[in-house]
Amino acid sequence: MVPSLKPNRLEFISYSLLLMLMLFGLYLSFANELYFNSVFTAEDGIIEWFTFLFLLSSCILLFYKTLKSWSIKQRSWKFGMILMALLFLFAAGEEISWGQRIFNIESNAFFVENNLQKETNLHNLTIGNISLNKLVFSKIIFGTLLIYILILPVVYLLFHRAQKLMDDFAIPIMEAHHVLAFIISTVIIVIIPAERKWELYEFCFAFIFLMIFYNPFNSWIYKDEISSVL
Repeated sequence: MVPSLKPNRLEFISYSLLLMLMLFGLYLSFANELYFNSVFTAEDGIIEWFTFLFLLSSCILLFYKTLKSWSIKQRSWKFGMILMALLFLFAAGEEISWGQRIFNIESNAFFVENNLQKETNLHNLTIGNISLNKLVFSKIIFGTLLIYILILPVVYLLFHRAQKLMDDFAIPIMEAHHVLAFIISTVIIVIIPAERKWELYEFCFAFIFLMIFYNPFNSWIYKDEISSVL
């Protein structure tokens, strides 16, 4: 069994909507770059809110699957699921600065002094000459995602021990159509000239990861028993 390029009906509809939004963003970035930056991808704009919703949805979905199978799964599986759910909860909170702008909460002195946006979040912190956004949230996370997208599926298919380890810790493996969606999104983002195009890229990642958690290649990790089918 190998990863499939053929999505199911719900996935096909979801990808179609994503592609239309991405193409609209591409058009908008050339037709009205000011609107793209100041409205379409603005702070608290529609793209940021949908990014938050998709990240939070991944967190809720993972917690739901964890609780549903809690009594029949091993500790490693529970650990992996809870860790991923907490990571996406953290990402969702960071996306909206933990509701600071919603509830009109002022940042304390530390964040005012060290945060580029003077908000209560970690990804915009600058300590000394080190920008956490560039070091951790750009370079390290981007590198980790590249490994996850391009290398992990190959390792999973080639090595039985790696397959068992990833299944034991509930690590979802991408289908080929997930990888293709990432590649197409990346190409469009590279073409877009607007400064705030990375907000749209974050939206793509949040959307596609929700699709991965919904139906990964190794979807049997969510069933009552983990099966080896390779």
